[in-house]
Amino acid sequence: MGGITAKANDAIAQVQGGLNKLNNQVDLMKANMTAVVNAISSSKSALNKLMESGFYMINLSPKKGSWSSRLSSAPNAPPNLGYCCGTAVISIAADIATVVNAYQGILDAIKNPMADATNIVSPFDFSDFIPEEEPDDLEELDEDDMAAMDWSDIFTTDEWTSATLKDVFGGYAEGVAKAINKLSKSAKSLLASTNQSSRAASAINKGLNATKNLMTQMQGTGVYAIVLAPGAGNYLTRLQNELGAPPSSGQLYTSGYACITVADSLSALGAKYESLSKIVSV
Repeated sequence: MGGITAKANDAIAQVQGGLNKLNNQVDLMKANMTAVVNAISSSKSALNKLMESGFYMINLSPKKGSWSSRLSSAPNAPPNLGYCCGTAVISIAADIATVVNAYQGILDAIKNPMADATNIVSPFDFSDFIPEEEPDDLEELDEDDMAAMDWSDIFTTDEWTSATLKDVFGGYAEGVAKAINKLSKSAKSLLASTNQSSRAASAINKGLNATKNLMTQMQGTGVYAIVLAPGAGNYLTRLQNELGAPPSSGQLYTSGYACITVADSLSALGAKYESLSKIVSV
């Protein structure tokens, strides 16, 4: 009986060792799944901020004239509430063809999804999985609602218009939405395999890369890019006085855009600038 007992104890020890390894895999799987869901939740939160209103947008068509004069004389300009932040991208040249080409480059950079879904989410490496319930955060977004629109469809040229950041930077919002859905589909596929096999997963090779920087997209378009951090003063005065601002000459041709938000306190600009700076960080 002693020999049988010894073999039984050895078998129990081997099974226990395998179970410990399996439990470690389960813990790793759960940790990776939590990371996936957190990434989706964070991305959806960022996308919701893009939907918030409170920005003033002006789309300057290629035309002769000082960019600052065109901004100040355009209808429905933002009020001077004491504090402002925002961004402007202005092209200036001595001929109309140059600013037309630069203007098209700006439009292309704004509309194209700056975060390509295939570059954002790495393929999942599936092997063994454990059962998991599908979190609410895995609900996919309607990509048609998030698709980038032409500025001409939502803005009148040479006139200030109330806007959200999603209106202005449609490509950014579209890219984030597509990345979220790709990540959600991969996570759902993971959960389906988990429920079918009822085993632990060895790894999830998941990554959510940073969105391509808008200013990098605009390199080579021959434009002046200005980013105004939250501060006191009128938006136009601050744009003109910013280091590296383009010259204002009525004899040159200009095109571009400005996206501005104003408030009566510095603290009121914080959240809006945070959303904007993630798109146009310098």
